[in-house]
Amino acid sequence: MTYPGTWRLRDKMRSHEVSTRSAPYRFRLPIIWISAFVLCTGGYHPVHAADTASSRSLLEQAKQSEQAHQYDDAIAIYRTILQQDIENDDVRAALARLLSWQGSHAESISLYREIAQRHPTDLDVRAALARVLSWQMERKEAQRLYEGILQEDPRHLDALKGLGDLLFWEERAADALPYYERAYAISHDPKIDERITSITRANPPPHNPQPTIPSGFTLQEKAERLTQAQAWERSGAFGQAITAYQQLLTDAPDDDETRRSLAQALARDGQFDQAIVLYRDILTRHPSDLDVLIGLARVLSWQKQYDPAIQQYHTVLRQDSTNREALQGLADTLFWSGATQEAVQQYTRLHQLTGDEAVAARVRDLTALLEASPQAPLGVRDTTIRLPFRDYLKVGYGEFSYSRGIQGERDILLEVSKSIGAQTLIARVEPISRFGFHDTVLSMEGYSP
Repeated sequence: MTYPGTWRLRDKMRSHEVSTRSAPYRFRLPIIWISAFVLCTGGYHPVHAADTASSRSLLEQAKQSEQAHQYDDAIAIYRTILQQDIENDDVRAALARLLSWQGSHAESISLYREIAQRHPTDLDVRAALARVLSWQMERKEAQRLYEGILQEDPRHLDALKGLGDLLFWEERAADALPYYERAYAISHDPKIDERITSITRANPPPHNPQPTIPSGFTLQEKAERLTQAQAWERSGAFGQAITAYQQLLTDAPDDDETRRSLAQALARDGQFDQAIVLYRDILTRHPSDLDVLIGLARVLSWQKQYDPAIQQYHTVLRQDSTNREALQGLADTLFWSGATQEAVQQYTRLHQLTGDEAVAARVRDLTALLEASPQAPLGVRDTTIRLPFRDYLKVGYGEFSYSRGIQGERDILLEVSKSIGAQTLIARVEPISRFGFHDTVLSMEGYSP
């Protein structure tokens, strides 16, 4: 009997096999197969360890150069590290940051986009990308990014300051002021305080900036006050808007429309607990008000109470299955909670309903993220194989029931898997000893999304 050595290369669902055979009782692999196996398994670790030590040393050098303001040297070292470890997004972000400081905005933006594509939930990376875009005068896209970040985290300091700077550079100081004030309330940064002072001096506020509502005002006066409060809210002057809504409620405590507006302003100002209390109070009287249910769900998701937020969105969709705000909110919340597959399903529903190209792009990005993830989901989609874990070493040993007790009758499995970007390479060696003969199967598989 002879024993086969099988070389298998698999691309998606196609496989090709070539078998070779050799003499019995010779348990030896051809030299080229042994070399390949050593490179795939045991030979990989010492080299990897050396690369890791080298990268760590280079990283320390880069940080020292950066601290000494030797940015060109630091940039060169970061590039070297990336050549050794192309998937290191921390180093890529550091390189992008230094390039932006040196005026290489286009390359910096390209690097930040690459990171954001792999880590779409990283708000800091998106904020950094927005800032470089604003420096390169691509301010509309930068503003959209900042506003998207603040929708997910109304207290994100870099986004607040960045959006304030962007509006200030566009000579919209009055619009920038509320963002600076919110940033200063979080950080107490003296530089932000100086900017606020300069804007206030150049644009003195009106004599009576805070609304004063006399008791028993007319319907026309109430409408005017409400319009003014809504204008303050739209411009980001949440403190003034909140005061106006509160004074309106003091005069008309049964006005749930004003109470809902107050809850919305409080939520956008980051006062989540108070907003939730108001939304729940309204629901005791109007349990089927979809706008209030959506508002409550949104604030719960901002507070990272994902399960109750998802429950609220489902409540809305049971009453109105095509509610766009609820679908958008549900998809976003599922994504923030880590349920990416379920989020893709909801984004797909939303795209089918609206035809929005931005939603379609979101679906494509998340689908690519799922397929290239280190823990991609099991299953086959469009003939694409997806693996649960893409970096592993497997060792197996087995005996045959019909030859148990016979010395040397065994089956051994050695398998190693390595992810290379979105590709996955698996090498496998299976020596089999049976009926006095030795068969060895060597196979290699490649997977690509």
